[in-house]
Amino acid sequence: MGMHPAYAHLEKDYPVGDRALLRRLARTLSALTHWAPVLGEVAFLPALAFPFVRLFKADLESCFEVLNSDAGPQRTSNL
Repeated sequence: MGMHPAYAHLEKDYPVGDRALLRRLARTLSALTHWAPVLGEVAFLPALAFPFVRLFKADLESCFEVLNSDAGPQRTSNL
């Protein structure tokens, strides 16, 4: 899938001193936005995701799942 275009200039919009942390943030945001394209329009998503990316470090899959359950489109059951 690669980098989502919404985050092509993430380093300008959200300056982080740690390059590895910035890469992990960009990968996580891109994965979320590829999964739910509307998230590319959410201006506060990097600020929401940043603490989770720092917390989960290299475990991007768990970070994605937590953010997905929090920021992703909510689906309701018909039960």
